[in-house]
Amino acid sequence: LRAATGIPSRFFDFVLVPPASAGPGARSFRGQMPLAFPVRAGTDGILTVDATRAYTILAVDRVAQIGALVLLDDRSAPAAGKVKVRLVHAAPSAGLVDIYVTAADANLLNTAPTLAGVDFRDNSGYLEVPAGTYRVRIALAGTKTVAIDTGAIALAAGTVATGIAV
Repeated sequence: LRAATGIPSRFFDFVLVPPASAGPGARSFRGQMPLAFPVRAGTDGILTVDATRAYTILAVDRVAQIGALVLLDDRSAPAAGKVKVRLVHAAPSAGLVDIYVTAADANLLNTAPTLAGVDFRDNSGYLEVPAGTYRVRIALAGTKTVAIDTGAIALAAGTVATGIAV
């Protein structure tokens, strides 16, 4: 589900993904799950999972070093009137980035990043914020040079989602 119509860049784009459901492509695994790529470069490609937990599994990095980025999902509902959003840096060419989560009309000039110096493969954990309309902007660390601008994203109360910079 692509929620961003933001500015494409040579580094990455942004996707907002709701938790998996039993729809097309969803699979349940018990014990070990064979992957078509290693969990980390140089490993055997076997990921042990707990069937009672939910995961987001991303294939990340350059082709020669591709591996799985495994994130444990928290599908519990946020507090009343809140949303939970997790942000993931999955763009290997981008280097360190600053992530700004602001009101849709906020000016970045005097705004501190919500997350500063985020490295490839890092994630924010779940940020619980009031439901509303937000704008996510991703800039090269230490600058206000925006590489991704999602535009306004409306997040309804009860939403749990993962935003991925790829």
